[in-house]
Amino acid sequence: MNNIEELYKFHKDVVLWVEEMILRNELRLRDVPAEIRRTSKLIYIAAFRASRNVSCFRYISDLQVLCEDIALLPDTDKKRKSELIALLSDTLQLSDYKGDERFEAFKKDMDEDVLRELHNYEYAHGKQLQAMLREYRTKNGIEGISKG
Repeated sequence: MNNIEELYKFHKDVVLWVEEMILRNELRLRDVPAEIRRTSKLIYIAAFRASRNVSCFRYISDLQVLCEDIALLPDTDKKRKSELIALLSDTLQLSDYKGDERFEAFKKDMDEDVLRELHNYEYAHGKQLQAMLREYRTKNGIEGISKG
């Protein structure tokens, strides 16, 4: 095995260990160094799964960590930034806390740059979904749904 493979395996093991510690409530997302957190969206997912079962406050706290990490990522790291923006979008849309006053206040008070990135992501993916739907309808001879 070469050094790169060993390093990759070590990283994978660290991520799995961090996920397990978070899920067992022995470690909080904020306690994980940002350099490690940002390497795997699975760490954030584990944190959201754990905090969802604790409280809205804890869930929001973990969302704040994700937003801070997105804001601190350099624009040159587009791949990682877009992966974390996608995770943020999914997490906000699928949250059990939708409608909760604190959750809605958090969404309104998010960092302006993160909100802009989130908006751009959701707009681009909405356009992509519309194009895919048009292509599907055309391919299958389905007429568009009338707007009325």
